[in-house]
Amino acid sequence: MSDIKFFRDLYKHPDVYGQKLSREEKEEIEEYNKNNSKKEKDLSEKKFGPTAQRYYQSVELIKSAGLKSGVENQAEKEIIENRKKIILNYFSKVLEDVKNYLTQVTRLELQKKDSYDDLDKYQAAISHSDSLRRAYHNTLISDLKILVRLININFNQDFSDDFRLKEEAKAQDRKNFSPEKLKETMSQREYFEFPYKQGIFIDMNKMPKDPQGEREYIASWAFDIYNDLTKLSEKIIHDDK
Repeated sequence: MSDIKFFRDLYKHPDVYGQKLSREEKEEIEEYNKNNSKKEKDLSEKKFGPTAQRYYQSVELIKSAGLKSGVENQAEKEIIENRKKIILNYFSKVLEDVKNYLTQVTRLELQKKDSYDDLDKYQAAISHSDSLRRAYHNTLISDLKILVRLININFNQDFSDDFRLKEEAKAQDRKNFSPEKLKETMSQREYFEFPYKQGIFIDMNKMPKDPQGEREYIASWAFDIYNDLTKLSEKIIHDDK
């Protein structure tokens, strides 16, 4: 046990330890508690840029999702919790994808020709690094689209009800549902207005339709969120505790 923890516990439970603290010890404990409280407050009040803020807002909405007030349906509640778990895992996965992609971009930019003793080795290294960058980029694009699709189907109030029901009917846990029962069950859920009607946390209305334009748009979004990546991950983890 550290001295400071010992003193803190002693201050809280002097009868357990059979002694009282000195004035200096009390001041040390008070200073420790004040600093610790400040750290927790700073973490809870961290400000994000607009891109990260929309992402975090979407995470919070998913965490709060459930049945409408007054609705009792334990089976559907369990299904919602399962969907939430999958979606929240994808939120974390997309952040990891952003980190992997932009870390590789940085590595590629830092590779210097004069670090290699011949041109062939340099070109091979650049080719390998660029292949990794593209692979990480592809993974980010794929996971981001999966995440948006899952949220649209399960919790986006601006998503088409007809398409929602069509997609939901494909789920394994809906195979015994009639169209009428599925529609009634899905109407028991809460649905939310997200930062963007299309894209949830990324404005897909502005996304180019051509593949290269789409790649560049998502890369730009990744760069926007990258500056807040550590704070955003810490905040999400802290809120889960």
